[in-house]
Amino acid sequence: MRYDESGTPISADGFAQAAGLLLFEDAAVAADRRASERDGPSRRRAPRVELQAAVRLRGAAQGAVEARILNLSAGGCCLALKAGLFDAGDLVTIKIEGVEHWSGTVQWCVGDEAGIAFDRPFYPAVFDAIVAIHKGRVADAVR
Repeated sequence: MRYDESGTPISADGFAQAAGLLLFEDAAVAADRRASERDGPSRRRAPRVELQAAVRLRGAAQGAVEARILNLSAGGCCLALKAGLFDAGDLVTIKIEGVEHWSGTVQWCVGDEAGIAFDRPFYPAVFDAIVAIHKGRVADAVR
């Protein structure tokens, strides 16, 4: 029998989970778990603001690409763009009206959407200014 830090017995499954292992997992359960890990509130470091902003995204291999911000936080954004252009791990720069070029890393791509984590978060005043400029606008970029 194994025990956790508090002295409570842990079953074999509990021990495996505590060690970061899963003994058995259905494919649908695994997909749900990954989605909740990606989208779940525990991973959000800052609140997201929905807005429409046309941006220009640039990757090392892709050149300049038109995209549209779907939501924005101080630490990242969700973009709508042509599917298949970027992969998780790609380094990118993004040009948002009202801000210099901002660098980040693609965290995930699903269909025609991608999540970007900025290398450094926006200062609160800069974030507020971006939201003020773009909140309520209809983006010109094509999805």
